[in-house]
Amino acid sequence: MVEIYASILREQPSPLTLADTGLTAIVSRCLTKDRAGRFASAAEVARALRHGLAPETFGGTASARPQRWKVALGTTAAAAAAALGYWTFFGGPSAKLPPATLSPLVSVPGDKDAPSLSPMGDRVVFAWTGERIAFLRTGMAGVSGENGYYVISALGGQERKVARPSRVPILHGGSNLAWSPEGRELIFCDQLEADSPPSMVAASVESGQTRTLVSGKDHLANPVFSPDGSRLAYLRGPGFISHDLFVMDVRTGSSKQLTRDMRSIGGVAWTPDSASLVLSSNRQGLFALWRVAVRGGDPQPVAPAGSDAVSPSIAREGKRLAYLSRRTNINLWRYPLNAPAGSKPAPEQLVTSTRISTEPDYSPDGQRIVFASERSGSWEIWTTRADGSQPLPLTNTPGQQSASPRWSPDSKWIVFDSRFEGHADLAIIGAQGEGFKRLTTAATDEFLPRFSRDGASIYFMSSRSGSKQLWRMPAPGRPSAEPEQVTTQGLSDAVESEDGNFLYVARQNKLWRLPVNAREEQGLEEVLARAFWRDFSFVPGGVIFARNWTNLMQSIERYDESTKQTKPLFEIGPRPNLYGPFVISPDRQWLLMDRVDQQNVEIMLVENFQ
Repeated sequence: MVEIYASILREQPSPLTLADTGLTAIVSRCLTKDRAGRFASAAEVARALRHGLAPETFGGTASARPQRWKVALGTTAAAAAAALGYWTFFGGPSAKLPPATLSPLVSVPGDKDAPSLSPMGDRVVFAWTGERIAFLRTGMAGVSGENGYYVISALGGQERKVARPSRVPILHGGSNLAWSPEGRELIFCDQLEADSPPSMVAASVESGQTRTLVSGKDHLANPVFSPDGSRLAYLRGPGFISHDLFVMDVRTGSSKQLTRDMRSIGGVAWTPDSASLVLSSNRQGLFALWRVAVRGGDPQPVAPAGSDAVSPSIAREGKRLAYLSRRTNINLWRYPLNAPAGSKPAPEQLVTSTRISTEPDYSPDGQRIVFASERSGSWEIWTTRADGSQPLPLTNTPGQQSASPRWSPDSKWIVFDSRFEGHADLAIIGAQGEGFKRLTTAATDEFLPRFSRDGASIYFMSSRSGSKQLWRMPAPGRPSAEPEQVTTQGLSDAVESEDGNFLYVARQNKLWRLPVNAREEQGLEEVLARAFWRDFSFVPGGVIFARNWTNLMQSIERYDESTKQTKPLFEIGPRPNLYGPFVISPDRQWLLMDRVDQQNVEIMLVENFQ
């Protein structure tokens, strides 16, 4: 009997000869001993039988075909039962499984995002170069009523708005939308009212009524239901850079924290048994895939997925995992500011690597440039000479994401932010890497620091008041004092004017100005109605800023404070807005900025994922 089982499992069957060649191929594929050649699941066999035995494909009468189908299926079932019996009796649970394999799944040109495997694992859907069917629409200038969370039939038809977005969370990967298991509600994270905290809500697809699932004064994002519908995973933390993975019991509403890294997570996917999750995280430097059990325990790396892995998706059948592999090369370029008006001057690549260099700043004496880079495998602070030569790492903080460096007025010190304990804190270091000192220890995010013009204070962003605001603290060596809150209505960046009398604040796609010692934003006035993020800098008597004309073009313009007029300086072409600001050299000759030089995006597939 053992010899019979062994023969069934190890020896290739004799060639079959059935009336239908298509049926012969299907049955032969069921019986082959080559794992790569067999069907991955019974569902694949069913699909093959449905499509492979269609009347227009094979000859014979419709009445005769079902009999051959039954005979073939019986043969296949008998062989499968025999194989299963041998596996259970002789192989057991410890039998060796085939190794997982990794290969590119989609490599067509263009940007790709949010891959998602079908439950059977035989198809993948993804967004490609911005052409997608989406449930979320934002950013339509002047048509705010059109922004919203929408549903539309998969067959097309009229789209219908379910809810209005207010502040959609920033994602490193994954999605901010999820269907409830029965398809009656849409789950998303947003700040539905300007004065309300961020929440994870469930909105009825029919009525639009919402109910709050989780609420708090922090970052919420990326809801994902487990396959059995009993749990809801989501991200929560102080901000989009520092957060962890939580799982909610749908029946009780109670949540459990699964990770305690306070790092960035770039997407989450459930395993088919709903017992664990695969997440993309930069917990050890670069984004990679990790697996964590719902019952708890330390995350374990997922093999053979490599670095730069985000947006995982797992098929419910077929043992397949897909994810996005995104490699971006961003370098520092400088443009001459004395170019003729309306021209498009040739830029010069100043600082280059194969990965990302961003957030540059000239030292006030014009001798050196500081910037943040992941060229060493983790985000660190680097400096170079003003001509881009002799790059020097100042920090060595693997996994802590040191970034946002800014010089002191005397060119001797650099202030920056880093995630020493998960959340962002401020630190200072000497121009040659000496004298490191941590400046903040609060359990909230403190980031984007900047010295005041006189060097007496350090401005920084903080979430300690419950929302992102500008704060000010004494610089090291000055009399100590508690940090004081400067703004109350939020912002994306703030810079003191050249003379130190005013503070320019970027918020709500505009640039505002208020007296440097103003209380409660008294004296606030609008300066420019432009789409700002952090793209502005100062020269005597004015502001130089970037203006978006289209997704394919940006121009550099100058605002004259005396005439209140703007004039274009030159065009720079496309540039992403979510990276570092640009800066102007102390001699007013150069504009320094980061620029995307190459982006490689592939959807990768892991076969035999266990």
